[in-house]
Amino acid sequence: MKTGDLVTWEKAKDVLHLDDDQQELVEFLISAASAQAEKIADRFLAARDIVLTLDSSGGREILLPSYPVNYITRVFKNEDELQPNLYSMRAQAGILRFKERIQRGWDAIRFEGNIGYDPVPDDLQQAAIEIVSANLRRFAGSGGSVGIKSMSAQGAITTQYEIDVPLSSRSVFMSYREARV
Repeated sequence: MKTGDLVTWEKAKDVLHLDDDQQELVEFLISAASAQAEKIADRFLAARDIVLTLDSSGGREILLPSYPVNYITRVFKNEDELQPNLYSMRAQAGILRFKERIQRGWDAIRFEGNIGYDPVPDDLQQAAIEIVSANLRRFAGSGGSVGIKSMSAQGAITTQYEIDVPLSSRSVFMSYREARV
């Protein structure tokens, strides 16, 4: 499983009843579906180690671009490593709070740690599997219409377009864009 993937090959294989000879394609589709999910959610979803360089608005808090935070390895203010007693973390919301104000400026804070869901929630796994399933049918040329939207007027097709992500999956990913807790 690649970093950032929302579901494993084994889980997709079991749910979709796939054969081992499809593993390479399905792993590619899992990675693509996971990337689409993160674009829609506008944040990282699956856990990963990360280094972030962040700007400061001059306050005592910095919102990390992704959450939840699983652990912090190190935090730097400018080039100085901060001791853990000089900051705290609201992990579920990804809010880093400092004991003292951070001077306003670019690249004021460097955060090193692990961000994202571990384990990945079931709804995210299911939504990723749904995208994989839709793409397998689409690429197989089996005549499936998953992802196709047609509008007709008096029996004639006036508009036909392809939906990039099934709406049920998109709604799951959109729900992860909600406000921080």
